[in-house]
Amino acid sequence: MPTITDAMRTAFREQGFVVIPEVLNFEQVAVGRKVVTAMRRETVTDPLMEFA
Repeated sequence: MPTITDAMRTAFREQGFVVIPEVLNFEQVAVGRKVVTAMRRETVTDPLMEFA
């Protein structure tokens, strides 16, 4: 199990995310990318609609 360091905690507080090496394997990352891509396709693409 990866160790979360103080530097990682600081990065999370400052950046809103942290990279923890070797938590996900290649296949899990690939599935996540597909899910995010699908979700982005479903979002509103017209910037004017954000203010409606």
